[in-house]
Amino acid sequence: EGLNEELRPQLIIGASTPEKLHEDLAANPHTILIAEELAAVFNKQKYNELLIPYVTDVLNYRDRIERRTKGERLIVVERPALTVIGGSTVDWLQEQLPETATAGGFLARFLIINEDQKGKCIALPLRELGRFERLRLLSERTQIFLDFNRLVAAAYGELDFADYGASDTFSVWYITHAPLAGNLSPFESRAREHVLRISMLITLSCGRNKILSEDVIAAVEIYTYFTNKLNSVVVSF
Repeated sequence: EGLNEELRPQLIIGASTPEKLHEDLAANPHTILIAEELAAVFNKQKYNELLIPYVTDVLNYRDRIERRTKGERLIVVERPALTVIGGSTVDWLQEQLPETATAGGFLARFLIINEDQKGKCIALPLRELGRFERLRLLSERTQIFLDFNRLVAAAYGELDFADYGASDTFSVWYITHAPLAGNLSPFESRAREHVLRISMLITLSCGRNKILSEDVIAAVEIYTYFTNKLNSVVVSF
């Protein structure tokens, strides 16, 4: 709410097929695919085997993607911007996803967050809060949504580094970064892209349109933290 129609992304919740997803992207290339269980959407089933290669292609963010239907009708997606948000368990990721998910670069296009600590389990969250505390949290949530919409609406055009100091910070990290080998090599091959994207998100979340040195430093720390936890997630098939 509060966004222009052209900026508002469409939400797709749950499983889809390459054909249906392509049609949805053609209608609105700004799309968020929510997979409550990632391995239930991207799995080993025969009918679904082409979804992973298709999403992998879309996540390259090419300017144009074309597909033809069985009736030879051409469907074109212009400048696709697909975001996939999914949850899973380590066991399901390792057992349910096909082998190509890692080797083919599909998982490597995701920023995987693996946390060891579990939050406190509360049976009835709303009843744990007093009336005024509930109202305060609802007010804060409303403000967060408004701030998010404001940031999205302001995020027009290309982002660039603020100065040579910022771009040099990134270049020095990229040159001196020692890539991880073995099962994590597909992720390391996209380290440059991940750090740049995290830097951009940090910049936008601060309401700026230029990437600062501190944005890059923070992005490197975030990326390093996540990759250090990937060994328990990504296993050799």
